[in-house]
Amino acid sequence: MKLGLVLLALVCVYIVWARRRKAVLAVTITIAPSGESVVVFSTDRPSPDQLIRLMLCYGSKVRWLLNSEPTKLTEIFREFLAEVIGVFSSVDVNDLVTDVPLLREVAQNAQGAPASVPGGERFAVRVFYGAHGRAWITNDLPRPGLAFNIPWHYLILVQAIRSRLEQDDRHWAQRALQAWFVKAFTEQESTQSLNVLNATANDVTDRAQNLA
Repeated sequence: MKLGLVLLALVCVYIVWARRRKAVLAVTITIAPSGESVVVFSTDRPSPDQLIRLMLCYGSKVRWLLNSEPTKLTEIFREFLAEVIGVFSSVDVNDLVTDVPLLREVAQNAQGAPASVPGGERFAVRVFYGAHGRAWITNDLPRPGLAFNIPWHYLILVQAIRSRLEQDDRHWAQRALQAWFVKAFTEQESTQSLNVLNATANDVTDRAQNLA
């Protein structure tokens, strides 16, 4: 009992400390019941490194969160990402949601049904840098919210990130995303901690950037 209280206190202290630090980048993703989505970044010109670490570190958080959701959502997330990774640097793709067949089909099939809870859903993500340029994130999920929007809002964010990257940066971002995907979806996936997934995100970003 005492150990549990100590751990809870440490978590609370960590949350307060994290929120007082200044994020290098913050972003909000809003999904309206109509299906319209809006992504807003805290700065007009985030660096490629900030954008790609946001994509992978937050991808790690979403991947970890899905361990507490129905297995089907993880399978959907995996399928979505596999499609996106294959075309991430393609010059023939303008918008991932409308140009990638699987994502377009899902969006079309959902027409007519509310895409969020009444009033909409707002996801907030903040990126911080620690030692040696290693990134980590904090985030807020909408309460209440549709479970499907956990993987879906991430894909909306990935499209917004991709649209802000030059073509050369899209190539190394694709390498990093592919390497992270392989490690994030392994046979031991359900036992991977958030710290391990986040370390993987930073490691593959470092390697991909060095090859750019």
